[in-house]
Amino acid sequence: MKSPMRQVHLDFHTSELIENIGYKFSRENFTENLIRGNVSSITVFAKCHHGMCYYPTKIGKMHPNLKFDLLKEQISAAHSIGVRAPVYITAGWSVYDTANESWLARNKDGSVQTVNYDRNASDDTPKPFASWQNLCLAGEYADYIYKITEEICLNYDIDGLFYDICFNEGVCYCESCISGMKKSGLDPDNEDDARRYYKIKRLEFMKKCGELLKKYHPKATIFFNGSCEPELCDFHGLETHYELEDLPTAWGGYDKFPFRAKYFSRYEKPIIAMTGKFHTSWGEFGGYKTKDALKFECASMLAFGAGCSVGDQLHPNGLMDSSTYELIGDAYSYVKSIEDICRDSKLVTNLGLWISSDPEENEGMSKILLEKQLDFDYACADNLSKFDTLIVPCNPVLRGDDVNLINDFIKSGKKAVLMGNCIERGINCGIDYIGKSKCDIDYVTAGEKISEGMVKSPILFYESAYIVKADGYETLASIREPYFNRTYGHYCSHMNTPYREETADYPAICFKDNIIYFAHDVGRIYREYGSVYHRTYFCNALRQIYNGEYFNVELGGRGRATLRKTADGQKYLLHLLYASPYKSGAAEIIDDTTKLYNIPVKLNVSGIKKITLLPDEKNIEFTDTGNGVGFELAVLHIHQLIMFEK
Repeated sequence: MKSPMRQVHLDFHTSELIENIGYKFSRENFTENLIRGNVSSITVFAKCHHGMCYYPTKIGKMHPNLKFDLLKEQISAAHSIGVRAPVYITAGWSVYDTANESWLARNKDGSVQTVNYDRNASDDTPKPFASWQNLCLAGEYADYIYKITEEICLNYDIDGLFYDICFNEGVCYCESCISGMKKSGLDPDNEDDARRYYKIKRLEFMKKCGELLKKYHPKATIFFNGSCEPELCDFHGLETHYELEDLPTAWGGYDKFPFRAKYFSRYEKPIIAMTGKFHTSWGEFGGYKTKDALKFECASMLAFGAGCSVGDQLHPNGLMDSSTYELIGDAYSYVKSIEDICRDSKLVTNLGLWISSDPEENEGMSKILLEKQLDFDYACADNLSKFDTLIVPCNPVLRGDDVNLINDFIKSGKKAVLMGNCIERGINCGIDYIGKSKCDIDYVTAGEKISEGMVKSPILFYESAYIVKADGYETLASIREPYFNRTYGHYCSHMNTPYREETADYPAICFKDNIIYFAHDVGRIYREYGSVYHRTYFCNALRQIYNGEYFNVELGGRGRATLRKTADGQKYLLHLLYASPYKSGAAEIIDDTTKLYNIPVKLNVSGIKKITLLPDEKNIEFTDTGNGVGFELAVLHIHQLIMFEK
């Protein structure tokens, strides 16, 4: 699959209470706005969360107030101007289908599984955001979706299928699942068996949908929204590509996407990053981002190796909103100018980050590195040899021979940053793991070697360290315990207990040769509390063993930088990004795109003969630094792509 670089994901969740559905739709309006938006792919809808179908169906329920085949018209119009049109099918949420009580997903007590939904509410009760009842993708309801899938595949020239609300982690105790567990020799009263069956049925659902699509449209794409989480790795092979739904204004902020993009690049399948044109989130009519915000988000997608997808929602009358496509068109005009050279580029870095089972740890450590322009990649058994330095966080996900591979990495003399309880898993580093401190919090004093930018006094860590014995290691930072844990019987002041005057007999950071050990879960603490001193503390210690960056640039905490190689391996692409998102009411927004001036940049690669700023194709002068090249970037506004050629 050649990944679409400029996609729109067009929602159409439309109540049967609204009349004259799609009556203003026209091919001219549809295609004009796709052209205005510089769109190369648009996901259109066959079945929505209300359970309505937007084509004449013999399986489901066509929207009662739609008088023509809207799906056919949209696909045909898109194809007439060379735009892809994958088709959307809702799965786990579908109001019309909840009338069949046996299709509903259920908890062990028999209650219906819901999201923000009150089954006892009256018709006049205000309905909250994203309020739905869950359907079970097994049994008769799964068969119903298969029939709708085949109906669409038979009747339309489709480029792909997008299945939404595919919950692939959990349990279900509907009648179909209980019966299926018993027939499979599994015990419904055993939660592990229930989870195992849930997974079996979700994998079966994905496989059967994929088989149906391939039967009729072998070159079409398929994606199941709900599977793109690192911990759901068993599901990742059943999709042709990945669409990472990381709406920064709605959930996760602007730093959720980069780590996930790095993780999913391991599969070497196309990645599409998804944001929205909305001020807040899906389903919002009349909400808009600024042009600069969309440009920054789309440039970020390219910088981290993804194509772009911007979410929109069609008005019930079927008329495309020209204001939306003017905004998208501005961002996609910029994407179009650099997408060819960015397509299929590969990340270049010496620093690897192993994944943690704790998403907050992953995001926090990612944020620390991103904010200091320390580029990194996700590390795993398949790519470990490419790194000079490896960070192993708390609660690392270790499967099969992973521990032996990490031990061999360390034994070879390569550098390792070990954190918290990771050494409990059998990592050999000459440190004895004792256990978690019983203190509720503690304090850390940075030693002289890592003191730059730090205060001299003990700094609060909002949870306690792991206790280790590290004979032969140098202590880089020490711990002060509190006088006592804060309880109703023992407390001091409003918040945390102050520190004792004596130093604890176990380290906060210790260092020897090619290993640094952190006793705290620094990534998760930073994710939760965001103290600049915690970030500085980690990076100062990291610098004791890591200085193998391919580039050096300082853009402050809101700057982002990443280096990639073109698909042919002949050129280096340095992406520099700068914007200052801030919380404004309900959403994190960008409306102040400050320019940075006279930025020193170094690329630590020898033999560079030419540096060009893209898309302007402006050649710039540079100096030889001995092991690479250096120059001064005159101005950075939102995004600058810099190409280096040998």
